[in-house]
Amino acid sequence: MIECFEGIKIVINKDNLKLPHVIASYNAHSGIFSIRTGKLIKGNLSAEKIEQVENWIVLNDQRLMRLWENQNK
Repeated sequence: MIECFEGIKIVINKDNLKLPHVIASYNAHSGIFSIRTGKLIKGNLSAEKIEQVENWIVLNDQRLMRLWENQNK
């Protein structure tokens, strides 16, 4: 886990999706977000949680890209 805020857990996992992304989960809901754009790719989070995650990614995009690159070497 990278971070937890407002009950939202953020993780980076190696998987089949090639583009840099994070997975955000809140209770039984989750979403995949692009690190480059900060936008939701797919998922079922509420609009409020989507906005919180998108704003968080914008504030942390450089750190997230470094983490992505280090994890996917």
